[in-house]
Amino acid sequence: MPRISRDTDIYPISLRELEVLRVEDITPAMRRVTFGGAGLLAHTRDGEPVPALVSDGFDDDVRLILPDPETGDRPYPKSLGDGRLDWNEQVNDLFRTYTVRTWTPDAGEYGELAIDFARHGAGLAEGWSASASAGDRVFIAGPKNCGAHPSHTDWLLLVGDETALPAIGRCLENCPAGHPVVAVVEVPTRADIQDIDCAADLDMHWVVRDEGGDFTEELLTHVRGGGKLPEGTPFLWAAGEAGRLKTVRTLAKKMGVPREHVEIVGYWRRNNAVAEGAAAGSAGTSSISPLMELYEMAEIAPGLALRSAAELGLFEAVDAASTASTASAASAASAASAATPTVADVAPAVGVEAGVLLRFLRYLESLKLVTLTAPEGDELSGGDAAALTGVGLTPLGQELSDPEGPVSRLTGPDALRPLSWLHLTEGLRSAAPVTVGSTGSTWEQLRAGDPGIVENLADAEATRAQWVAPALAQGFGQLSARLTGGEGLKSVAVAGAGEGTSSAVYADELLRHHDDLYVVVLDTGAGTDRLIAELGEARRDRVTVVTWDRETTPDVHAGAVLVVDPYALVAPEKVPGLLESAAGIAPRVVVVTRLLAESGDEDHDYEEDLTRLLLEGRSLPTKRDLSRAVSAAGLTGVADLPVGWGTHAVVALKV
Repeated sequence: MPRISRDTDIYPISLRELEVLRVEDITPAMRRVTFGGAGLLAHTRDGEPVPALVSDGFDDDVRLILPDPETGDRPYPKSLGDGRLDWNEQVNDLFRTYTVRTWTPDAGEYGELAIDFARHGAGLAEGWSASASAGDRVFIAGPKNCGAHPSHTDWLLLVGDETALPAIGRCLENCPAGHPVVAVVEVPTRADIQDIDCAADLDMHWVVRDEGGDFTEELLTHVRGGGKLPEGTPFLWAAGEAGRLKTVRTLAKKMGVPREHVEIVGYWRRNNAVAEGAAAGSAGTSSISPLMELYEMAEIAPGLALRSAAELGLFEAVDAASTASTASAASAASAASAATPTVADVAPAVGVEAGVLLRFLRYLESLKLVTLTAPEGDELSGGDAAALTGVGLTPLGQELSDPEGPVSRLTGPDALRPLSWLHLTEGLRSAAPVTVGSTGSTWEQLRAGDPGIVENLADAEATRAQWVAPALAQGFGQLSARLTGGEGLKSVAVAGAGEGTSSAVYADELLRHHDDLYVVVLDTGAGTDRLIAELGEARRDRVTVVTWDRETTPDVHAGAVLVVDPYALVAPEKVPGLLESAAGIAPRVVVVTRLLAESGDEDHDYEEDLTRLLLEGRSLPTKRDLSRAVSAAGLTGVADLPVGWGTHAVVALKV
């Protein structure tokens, strides 16, 4: 999937303590809490510098770490020193994520930050905001990224429920005068409609829930019913309850909106609301817990079952059958019997014999992904269990019915990578690439045999680079001045990891932040056309693409060379040669990579290190590994700078 077309700036995840200045009810269902205090400015906490708060994007979010409602304790995550915070279990239970409604840096002594709380009557954040008063103190973390206003296409489509209203309101207030905008917002009651200042050419649709309104139905009616839409290509931004956003994704496809101009975010999940309602006033669990359940399931049997269900399209098939049954029930005399599909109804859509599918669904029910309605009493006498057993989706299974949602991570090329762990013992003993799952092919063979895999991996790599490249580009001016004694670099060469597309993303961000810079993109296999496509059209005249075979030095010169994740480009023993070749282009080499701790790091990083071993005989380096490679290449390391969240920019100079 192409990366989102909005420019984004990345910042370290900084913790700050703020004070409540005032509390006001904007509408019956929306309470605004305004924060202030010296924590908004640059300061030092626990011996580490904390930069001044930045919030330029309309959908910037922060994590509020709220006091424990039972003990009053106020734990907070400590800085790890590399742009990340240590989110332990206690803190995870006490944070909630909210959108920054307004950030006014010139208000008062320190500036003011306002957050709107949609009121649902239950939950940790609801309980805190209901009793919050001036002088209360709270920790916040973020914003960690700020996206540019999405007014770079011909028109803007904004969609959501009341949880999306703070972001939509800020977006409308920041819209350029006259820019065409269509907005569809659902609120609980008519009294919850807000007055929003907007200079755009706005077509506003307020949908009232207690009058039977539904933002998805309003959107469908407006688009399909011939509602007036602006001409040209839109940028579609939508947020709200995750299960309802699937309709918006489907509509975006039917409208032909390019995928890079579609940003849809599940702000909350219905099963979370139920859980929080049952534990009102208690800490409960954080809003990320359902997705954490998915990640925990990706282990052996649960993980393989989850992947198999995704490959079969099972969740989507159950959802489609349920929709069809409900439609049928609307016109059937016996609606009760027609409303729930049976296992036999679903079986043809997934190509599995009904009896076998029932056995699989029983296992998925134990994982709380589906629901089964078993026949009672003697109903099975002479009958078929699959034809008599109803099947539905749990709230978590409903999320997986969206092919563009979390399930997409279980069906693409990236989902193949972990299957190499089925041959972990062999890979550990041989220290060489193994076959992937049951394919009988190595990762190299799979990539060579299916261009689609490479294309999807290239898209995924470009998207991941978007979460580091802006942070590097923002600090590059200061770094280049330091490397040149204040003069600054005029040209930079960039080489990307993996499929090579990350080099173009880094180049694009460097050019976006530095108007006087020229960039040479070192093509390590992506191809010129693919790399150029990742660059903004207005910046392409400051770029040259040159092929680099990773071993010999190309005939090109620059002030510095940026090598992104060299340990993903070549095997560990070849990294010194790669860096030596890079040093032939420029005497200043900047290596951008994650660095593994010798022990005690996150399990996902160690997992990635071993996955690289199993797939390609490559690795994720420790600081010691990189230091040795830099020395072996005849370079001298001079700086190790944190970039983004857990990534390092290691600067080395030619001796």
